[in-house]
Amino acid sequence: MLIRGHKALMKPDQLDAIKEDFKSSSLLDKLDKAYSQCSPSNGVQGPNIDANADFRECHRLIKSCFSALFFPFFASILPRLTLIAFCHTQPFLFETIISFARKPVSEHNLNDGYGLVAATGLLYLSLAISLTYY
Repeated sequence: MLIRGHKALMKPDQLDAIKEDFKSSSLLDKLDKAYSQCSPSNGVQGPNIDANADFRECHRLIKSCFSALFFPFFASILPRLTLIAFCHTQPFLFETIISFARKPVSEHNLNDGYGLVAATGLLYLSLAISLTYY
């Protein structure tokens, strides 16, 4: 499809059908269910203009969207937090490597050098994984 689109201007009827995984029917069902469960308790449909209206009843669409998209919304938070943590860990690792390199050779412990190499590899592998998931 990329090659066809590059060669000529494509019209909507020339596009391939969307796979079932990418259709929004399941999301629409979730949103519809959440919206119907989030109905106002006083039976009034639509926004309340009354000054004494309950605050929770005024935001029916927002609440239903949030409850329908709860997992996708929070799915990006953990990878982002780990990415932030690993980015802020880099200066500490660099400081440790520099202090290790400044020591005289007689004070070097071979295991400390191997540990720093392993920590550097682990840090950059963790950064790559968390960035990929984010």
